[in-house]
Amino acid sequence: MKKILQIMIPTILLIMNIAPTVLAKDKQIDEFYSALSNENVYKEYKKATLNIRKKMKVTAYKDLEKELGKYSFDVGLLPNSIPKNDVYFFASIIDNDKRIVKKFAIYQLDGELFTSGYSSRTKGTTGLDDDFSSLKSSIVKEELASDKP
Repeated sequence: MKKILQIMIPTILLIMNIAPTVLAKDKQIDEFYSALSNENVYKEYKKATLNIRKKMKVTAYKDLEKELGKYSFDVGLLPNSIPKNDVYFFASIIDNDKRIVKKFAIYQLDGELFTSGYSSRTKGTTGLDDDFSSLKSSIVKEELASDKP
């Protein structure tokens, strides 16, 4: 009986530590997004020009960046900080005649926020755009949870 308990207890503890990651891997992107938006963590803009939800390797971001073109983000990836597992990438972009507003969030499969960002650019009357201005992290957190730019 002691041998059975000696085997069962470590096995149960191991399963408890692995289970959240395993369950998250099987979680659909839309379900994961819904959980985030229900908790006011990340919300897409209601009147977005483009919303992106992807499960991908962080190293594949360069390919996504090419697809996004003028809507790409500088996600500030450092080689030693890149997660080895897949991640969830979310972005919401509004592009109208006056401005471009965009935000993104990258989450690890366990639900932990890896990185996020927000930028807004006003289109000038001369046809030239102003530089993006990043906001402080407290404002970024508020912006990520907002569905209004």
